[in-house]
Amino acid sequence: MCQDGEVLYLQTFQLPAAQVRRAHLPSQLAAHEWHLGDTATALRTTVRDLVLHIEKAGFG
Repeated sequence: MCQDGEVLYLQTFQLPAAQVRRAHLPSQLAAHEWHLGDTATALRTTVRDLVLHIEKAGFG
């Protein structure tokens, strides 16, 4: 930053798609108070498939 607070350089970055998908799971679970059935319904999947997705994402 300059002395007056002006930004001279700003770098942005994009998360890889896999990281975005991985972060989506906990946010959806939290939004549904960690209830698997409600979360699965909101994601239009079954509880079984949601659990498999959670395990595949490394949250098993």
